[in-house]
Amino acid sequence: MSATEQARLRLIHHCELSEEAYLDYIAEWEGAGEKVVPGATRREGRSFQEMAEKWKSEERDGNPCLSYVPGTLYFYVEANGRVLGAIHHRHYVNERLRACGGNVGYGVRPSARGRGIGRAMLATLLERLGAEGFDRVMLTCDEDNPASARLIEACGGLLEDKPLFEGIPIRRYWIELGGV
Repeated sequence: MSATEQARLRLIHHCELSEEAYLDYIAEWEGAGEKVVPGATRREGRSFQEMAEKWKSEERDGNPCLSYVPGTLYFYVEANGRVLGAIHHRHYVNERLRACGGNVGYGVRPSARGRGIGRAMLATLLERLGAEGFDRVMLTCDEDNPASARLIEACGGLLEDKPLFEGIPIRRYWIELGGV
């Protein structure tokens, strides 16, 4: 991605997202028939207003049904508001997230892949978290997802191990935020 293109992109808090931008973003994911990531963006029959309330609640309380901790959802958008990706920062790691998931989950809409969007989005979040005083974050990806592994490693991810999670081999990484 060129510096000019990256300068036109920004990371916004979920409360800044328009309904139109979200519906366009999620429709592409759903139309592609892929598992929507991060999971926090899956609408599962909810209206945009219900999603906005869910994101607000989960930022404060987490999602007890999934044993998830409080987390903040951001969207990576172009100047015109079109969403290219989403990234979810879980404020700390509990036992379940240590096993799989970590502090950060992200996804890039299908039509925006292969342009460095994921890397730019993750790097932007890491800078923000470092400025907010976070020391390090944990991320995981499936072993059979080399693109995600390369992205995490390009942003400073150090491989801790390759455990199985529910029978699926994953890669567990830590990123120290002091040097981002």
